[in-house]
Amino acid sequence: RVTLGKRLTTTEILGDLWAKAARPADRSQLTEANSRALFNLHRRRFWTQVRNDPAARALFTQAGCTFGTAGPRCEIAGESFPLTIDHIVERQCRPELALSASNLQIVFPRENSVMLRQLHEVDPFLASSSGSTEPCVN
Repeated sequence: RVTLGKRLTTTEILGDLWAKAARPADRSQLTEANSRALFNLHRRRFWTQVRNDPAARALFTQAGCTFGTAGPRCEIAGESFPLTIDHIVERQCRPELALSASNLQIVFPRENSVMLRQLHEVDPFLASSSGSTEPCVN
């Protein structure tokens, strides 16, 4: 079963595939300036690993997701939604964690932490009904 909103390492096979997709030198080279690009490359390699691994792929297909050339998409009430990988502690706050499986979770794009923080910053109702809207508070 897909573990939405939980650390990638919660599902052993996904944590293992994230590690398998790693390029050894990337983690030691992470900076705020390059963390997005290195993460994007790693994420593409990870989804390729998942797509090619029958057990990992089944975690998603048994939940009703399909794979194209990118990550999985889930159909809910006739609409197709992609799944994305989100940083629990925002990448720009702690770039050294950008490739750490224990800092990653699979979510729908609308649940992305940066997007949610930005929505809270611009919507007075959301801002007043939530906690801190400061970036990098995790």
